[in-house]
Amino acid sequence: MIEDSIIREILDCWTAAERRPHGDFFQSTLPTLQDAKAVFETVFLASVTREEERPIHCSVVLASPSDIDDPSHRWYRREFDRFAAPLLFTAESIAKLAPAFDPLLSSIAVNRDSSTRELQCWGVFNYSAPTHPFDNPTVTPMSGTCFPPDLFTHGSLIFRPVPNIAL
Repeated sequence: MIEDSIIREILDCWTAAERRPHGDFFQSTLPTLQDAKAVFETVFLASVTREEERPIHCSVVLASPSDIDDPSHRWYRREFDRFAAPLLFTAESIAKLAPAFDPLLSSIAVNRDSSTRELQCWGVFNYSAPTHPFDNPTVTPMSGTCFPPDLFTHGSLIFRPVPNIAL
């Protein structure tokens, strides 16, 4: 559905963004083209559906369970909830799951299961509300602030239905 060249360009942009000029920041591992494409296509399909007459809004992060405990990740506090059982990562499951999480405050963790080779939703990262720089001029993180994980993250596009207009 989405051309590979578009996904490659997104991955190239992510790689460029990860090359920060200052400090010794964590360089996250890029997902495979196959995984990135599957995430984009699934989130796109979920975003054009509606759940209980509401559009779907979500944020998805490609993260393995080992990313939770990796000390090289530089977000300040880890607020993570693991699901009791993983769910298959499909447009339908995202449409059902997404309304439970605010995409500005959380990202659904998705990873390819090593035995089934299918993408699964297995938990959710929770983080602090973003602030506008004019609302919070400090440059030092406040105690207790939770930042989004420094991992490949995709937020859904929001499509609004076009009303039928008789011309």
